[in-house]
Amino acid sequence: MLLAAQFELASRKRLVRAMCKPYAPWEDDLITNHYSTFGASYIAERLGRTPAAIRARAGILGARTKVFAWTLREDNILRDCHPNLKRAATLLPNRTRWAIRGRATSLGLSRQKLWTRDQEALLSKATRYCSDVQLAEILGRTPGAIKLRRNELRSLRVPRKESTVPVVRDVVREAKRRGVKLTKLTKALKCGRVDPADD
Repeated sequence: MLLAAQFELASRKRLVRAMCKPYAPWEDDLITNHYSTFGASYIAERLGRTPAAIRARAGILGARTKVFAWTLREDNILRDCHPNLKRAATLLPNRTRWAIRGRATSLGLSRQKLWTRDQEALLSKATRYCSDVQLAEILGRTPGAIKLRRNELRSLRVPRKESTVPVVRDVVREAKRRGVKLTKLTKALKCGRVDPADD
């Protein structure tokens, strides 16, 4: 046990020494001349250091990355892909995820839709009868936005997904009368399981 602890301590010391290794003049020249073109990851791989270490050293040396202005083509791609920013990231490989989010915000694409009083009233009343997915379809929002707004309003608890609501019970009875399987019905309604009492 003691030997394992000593070995772990020695390996940590070696790691710290490697991280604190002083930079040679040729390494500083490489960072100064090529940081703006190739970036931290590329240089870190060549020098056997971490990208964070290269970024820190570049800051000390005053080296900066080039910031390329957004083109009209890139803006149009971003507008077409919004709100799916992951798709935009695949179509804009030279832009980071944070650059894409920042540009979407500056173009006014990432602004949240404000809630109207009517929507909040509907959310408060329908929470007992509908799931988050159903409310999201009705209000044109995401289920996450529904849950977040409900928590902000602290209006009601999260509804149970069982079909104990009279409206759903009527739909279940009609489906049985027509011979529709309950599993197909629950998938179509995007709700949870049906209570055995309704069967």
